[in-house]
Amino acid sequence: METKMLEIDNKLSTGNCNEKMNVSEIVGEVLTEQVEREKRKLSIVCFGLKESKAGNDRDQTDRVNEDKDGLGKIIDNVMNLSGIQISNPIRLGRYEANGAKIRPVKFTVSSMDDKRMILDRACTNVRNSSLEMCKGLFFNSDLTPAQRREDYLRRMERRKHLDGSNGQQRHGGRAAVREGATGSARDFR
Repeated sequence: METKMLEIDNKLSTGNCNEKMNVSEIVGEVLTEQVEREKRKLSIVCFGLKESKAGNDRDQTDRVNEDKDGLGKIIDNVMNLSGIQISNPIRLGRYEANGAKIRPVKFTVSSMDDKRMILDRACTNVRNSSLEMCKGLFFNSDLTPAQRREDYLRRMERRKHLDGSNGQQRHGGRAAVREGATGSARDFR
């Protein structure tokens, strides 16, 4: 949202604002973004949680209960956070019968403290777990498109800063030189 406000401020101060963009549209966008952030405040998205093998013949409530049980096991046993209640687990995206793609699960918790604890423990306990169900599993806050864009820009800036100006980018924990810098990325794989 900060980025959006800065963009709008720059457009207004430099006079680069097109005729279609007026103050009411700007205020509307900002208010919509604030409402959307408030809705997502207690939501978490879990990526990599295996989906049920059963197809469409099972009731949706069975699949939801299975997701809730799986998340509960991870939160209770791996993160050691008993007493945290999750609600409204829902898979995001279209169901594919062949199971080629694992859809993320969005769920809500009852407080910001619960959300912080889950996200903090996900960084340590889940990543360091040797359990098969935790491989490739990670948790993130439910972000609006504007927040995702800000996050992406922040990550790119951090990577650029960490790697310096010598043309390196990070790939899977190791540095690889971009094409055109001093060689091709293929040389470093």
